[in-house]
Formats: sequence, structure tokens, C-alpha cells
Amino acid sequence: MGRQKGHKNKIHIEYICDICLKKFNQKNDYNRHLNKLNPCKKQININENNDINNNINNDINNNINNDVNDKINDDKNDDNIITKLIEKIDLVIKQNEEFKQDIKELKEDNEKLKNQITIFNDISKSINNNQTINIQINNFNNTDYSKIDKTKLINTLVKEQGKFIYLKAIENLYLDPSKPENHNIYIADKNRGYVKKYNNGRWETDNMSIIDMIINNFVDYYKLSIDDIKSNSEKYNKLKNSINNKFKYIELCDLEYLADLEDEQLNDDTNNKERIKRCKEFREMVYEDIKILLHDKKDIVLKTHKTK
Repeated sequence: MGRQKGHKNKIHIEYICDICLKKFNQKNDYNRHLNKLNPCKKQININENNDINNNINNDINNNINNDVNDKINDDKNDDNIITKLIEKIDLVIKQNEEFKQDIKELKEDNEKLKNQITIFNDISKSINNNQTINIQINNFNNTDYSKIDKTKLINTLVKEQGKFIYLKAIENLYLDPSKPENHNIYIADKNRGYVKKYNNGRWETDNMSIIDMIINNFVDYYKLSIDDIKSNSEKYNKLKNSINNKFKYIELCDLEYLADLEDEQLNDDTNNKERIKRCKEFREMVYEDIKILLHDKKDIVLKTHKTK
């Protein structure tokens, strides 16, 4: 490549190689340089060389830093994965233990159900064949609430709502076709204000205060059953939320709880008027529905006594 220079009114042309940047004053020398057998090589100046080295060093450092950061992130991810895996394993173990307990309870319930079906079938056969069977009917006055299955009672508390917590429990105790030995109370006419209870081989007439007694007995036994299940921390932890949510229905029928509310109200300790009203209304509702239950399912009781 030629470049002109001015000097004392004379024009001087300078030739520079585009490849190696070498300068020539004569064009012939420049052409020979271009046409020589061994082509020239590009020269790299110091600054350019430094730039290249710096770029290489920067690339190396960046790659190293990226590798280190990737390794740190990978380690963190591994730790998170291990932690989550341990949590999942713990959850599976806990669920497995709960599953085993559920299976155990189902097996127990299954055995009880088999026994109840056997009894029920025997009663049905006897009725169909016009036979009498020897059923020992328990005295109503000697009802032993401690023999009630606490697990079943708690299950009733957990599964049922409101008044049905009492109705289902009473039905299971006194009106279960597979437990004829407890068929010892019924109401013939709910409008006449009396009940029939079985004691010492005969039916006795009593007033409706029997229903209040039944409610009180179930309130007390529900509280005992809850205290009993609290002694088993594993089982209680599994059910405590449900039990605590339903315990209000035990309090609403608890005459001792009502008396405490009324004492506080009387002494101006707190305003319990609404709570007192709620207790009285709920207990009255339970009372009336028990009356209907003992009347509407009286045939279960009477059929047992026809076969004995």
C-alpha cells in the first residue's frame, strides 16, 4: 500500500506492507517483498499481545469461577435433595405406623362384627322357626357403662356431629340388634310421659327423668374415655384436633359445666348469659330426640323379648 508524504515541494511515496507493516521507499523493493517465496507474517504489537493475554486470563478466571459456583450450587442442591428425601422417608414411616394401627383396629372391629352377626343370625333363625332362645337380659338399673367399648365411643365422638354424638351412642348401647342383652328400655308412647325399663325379669314404668339420667351417664363416660385416650400420646395426637373440636358438645350437656357458668354469672365474674342459654337449648334438643329414638325403635327391643 502506497502513502504520499510532502517535503520541500517534493512528493515522496512510502510503501507499507499490509501484512507485516514493513515500510519501503522504492516501489520495486515493495513489489519484491510482496512476491517473495516465503510470505511475511503478521506482526503483533505489544499492546495487542497484552490484550490477548488479558482476554485469555479473563476467560480462564471466568471459567474457574463458574465451575466453583456451579459446584457450590450443586452441593446445595444435593443437600436440599437429601433433606427432602429424609422428610419423605419420615412421613412414609409415620403413615405406615398409622396404617398398621388402622389395620389392627379394623381387624378387632371385624372380629366383633362377626360375633354380632352370629348372634343376630341365631335370633333370626329362632324367630323364623318360632323357637324361644335363652337370652339373659341385663337389668336397666345395672347398666355398666364401663363395659362400653371406649374406642367405639371415641369414634362416635369423632365421626358424629352435635346431638348425633349422643343418639348414636345410645343406639349402639340400647338398640343394637346384635346386642339383645341390652334391650332393656323403650318408650311405648312418647306423648304419655313415661318409659318402660326392664329389671329382674319384668317391665317397670318410670317417668321421663330416665332420659336425663342417660344423658348424664354418657357425658361422664365420654369425659372418662377422653381422659383415658390422653394416656396414649400417639393415639391422642392423632385424634386430639377432632376431639377438641367436638368436646364442646359434651360441655353443652354437662350439668356441672352449666352450674359453673351460672355461678360465674351470679357472682358477676363474667357474662355467660348466651352460653347458659345455648347449654339449656342444646340439652333440651338432645333430650327430645332421645325420646323419639326410644319410641321409634321400640320394635327392636320388643322383638327380642318375644323370642326369649
